[in-house]
Amino acid sequence: ENLGIALHLGAVELAPIAARAYAKLKSLRGTGREWLRRFPEHAACALIAPALGKRNEARDCAAASLRYLASIGKLALIEEVASRYDLPEVLTALHAMLDESPLDRYPAKRAALPGFWKPGGWHRPLLQDGKALPDAALDALGTMMMFPTNEEVYAGLHQVKAACTPQSLADFAWDCFSGWLNASAPSKDSWALSNLGLFGQDDTARKLTPFIRAWPGEAAHARAVMGLDVLAAIGSDVALMLLNGIAQKVKFKGLQDKAREKIDQVAEARGLSPEELADRLAPDLGLDAQGSMLLDFGPRAYKVGFDESLKPYVREWQDGTPGARLPDLPKPKKTDDAAMAADAVERFKLLKKDARTIASQQVLRLGLAMCARRRWNTDVFAQFIAGHPLVRHLVRRLVWGVYAMPLETVGEGEDAHEQVASYGGELL
Repeated sequence: ENLGIALHLGAVELAPIAARAYAKLKSLRGTGREWLRRFPEHAACALIAPALGKRNEARDCAAASLRYLASIGKLALIEEVASRYDLPEVLTALHAMLDESPLDRYPAKRAALPGFWKPGGWHRPLLQDGKALPDAALDALGTMMMFPTNEEVYAGLHQVKAACTPQSLADFAWDCFSGWLNASAPSKDSWALSNLGLFGQDDTARKLTPFIRAWPGEAAHARAVMGLDVLAAIGSDVALMLLNGIAQKVKFKGLQDKAREKIDQVAEARGLSPEELADRLAPDLGLDAQGSMLLDFGPRAYKVGFDESLKPYVREWQDGTPGARLPDLPKPKKTDDAAMAADAVERFKLLKKDARTIASQQVLRLGLAMCARRRWNTDVFAQFIAGHPLVRHLVRRLVWGVYAMPLETVGEGEDAHEQVASYGGELL
């Protein structure tokens, strides 16, 4: 409860406490990390011995903390402290610990799998050759999923991810999450939620987002914030679009603020402003360069278009020639190819759902850009605005202007007459 006070105190006695907070306590991880960063010499003096000692929780925490300090440029300091033992084997052991294989970085004490762990009834992860993982491997996978992720995701999970098909792992992880949720979502097993960030796909993000939006109203704000981390970890265009949607509009202000923070972090990591990131957050939804999609039923085909509100519609399509515009995709007939028709229906269903989410975001974004008199470099405008397969359907209904960039805004080496585009109209 009082760990924050320790941030003002450099004392060797506090190092094990800060190390445990960093390595084991999710709610205090940031505070523990900050203490280590502020007092690296105190930390090294206290943590080298346990980090090289008997395998237990203290060793796990100490080793993780020293690896963190080494990662932020404190390796020379740690080596200098280790040299004070005046024993060459200490430095040797220290380097061995710091260079330890990621596969060997797992907790000395491992908890039993929880009661909701019933993988026999879940979707099985499939190897790349199509074979399913056996029961024994599933329990090993569950144990790895439970490992803490204060340093990084356990390396064994990356091996599993490389060995198995992405969709089968996403389905398995979702079933695990559903089991956890049905067991009243115990916080000690929140790994069932966080692992969606590692194994999840676009459909995972779509299914998870309604939960994230609802959880604060069920006194589960912390769980919702973890859900934001999951969307950011999935990191696909669709996942980031959904994250940005929460940042723009949700009825719980605390969650909205956290979503905006997460968007800012993603933008900073990519070297972009939040507005520049937003330019890149609209998924193309699998549309072609002209902003359309062909839905093939076999004997029949339909071309998808969009109206002024980004609501998709279809036209009959025969031998490259457009036909009548239809209000919705027709139902498959017996004469159609069953597999192709089913795939087309599912693609159109997802397209309508995603386009509805994107439409509200993009109309609001362009409206705010107009109010702020925002301007784009013409290359960026061509790639992410006018040339975007979906956003182009909105952009071509607007009045745009081209301007010479003001001299005072031109950086060193830039052309003072570089052209920028600015949206200055209304929806037509």
